[in-house]
Amino acid sequence: MLARARAKGWAALDRFVANSFVLDLTQDDWPRGSTLRKNRFHEKHLAEHGVLDWRFVGAGEWELAFDAFAQVEGRSWIGAKTDGRDAKFTRTGHGRFWRAAARDPILAGMMSAALLTIKGVPSAFSFDLDCGPTRYAIANSYDPAVARHSPGKLLAYRNLMHARGAGIRMVDWGAGDSGYKQTLGAVQGPALRDWLLVRPGVPAALARLLKGRWAASGQG
Repeated sequence: MLARARAKGWAALDRFVANSFVLDLTQDDWPRGSTLRKNRFHEKHLAEHGVLDWRFVGAGEWELAFDAFAQVEGRSWIGAKTDGRDAKFTRTGHGRFWRAAARDPILAGMMSAALLTIKGVPSAFSFDLDCGPTRYAIANSYDPAVARHSPGKLLAYRNLMHARGAGIRMVDWGAGDSGYKQTLGAVQGPALRDWLLVRPGVPAALARLLKGRWAASGQG
């Protein structure tokens, strides 16, 4: 697309946004035995808070699942330390968007999610979109009341192992929170960049003069 645009006289300006992180689920040594032992230890202590229920969301369950995710978000850092507008599933956040998307059978078929409840209370979730053998991580969160025993990470491992069994070969986590992702085995993937295409003529000529300023407005 960029080559065709440039050939037609368009200006193509780019700026660096962030590095993505990806996990190859075809690795023979993932997850390590030591990791699974640690997970079992944490699950044992997490169960002291109540009965644990690990589940995967299926077709026709999205409305209730999004309500459960919203409960977790409401108790998480995003509900406690922000105005909540960036929450994915709450009614005051982007909940309406995802509920509408789930009514499209094609999009709903791409959705995948895992949920942990403790004594019947939603405590952690992971929500993704699957495209062929690649899974794109969209959102995850956990209740800080049980953060000591890493419920989010425990659910993530179960979710990833379930994904591998379903034929997912690669997980793309996008950018941000690299420490958490690298703990799960992710490595740095392709760079994420903003591309600004400006129509031919005077607009393109002006854009080329401002190319350096556009690049400098990125993340370093």
